[in-house]
Amino acid sequence: MHPDLAKFLNILSIPINGIFVFINFSEYYKIVILENIETYTFGSESNMPYYYKTSELYSNVMLTYSIIFLMLFLLGLWNIKQKIIHGHLILTLTFALILVQLFHSLYT
Repeated sequence: MHPDLAKFLNILSIPINGIFVFINFSEYYKIVILENIETYTFGSESNMPYYYKTSELYSNVMLTYSIIFLMLFLLGLWNIKQKIIHGHLILTLTFALILVQLFHSLYT
């Protein structure tokens, strides 16, 4: 793989991971810190994902995803200087984690 393409893919993964860190952590922040649970349907018997059973479970799932995306974000930043991991691998891991989160949200 051309070094410029690998660097571009690495740099491309950084804002994508940053967005998902922000989205997931903001959900955790709203539930745990701000205690804003009125807009959520926790405990309902609808076809919501299983982690909507309680606010604690939902916030733990969101915190877990934000930590994993943060690790990929930091790995991308670190890899810009170190150039140890190919950029396509980090981007592939990013999209794999996005798919895991998507399919995890479909599991009821």
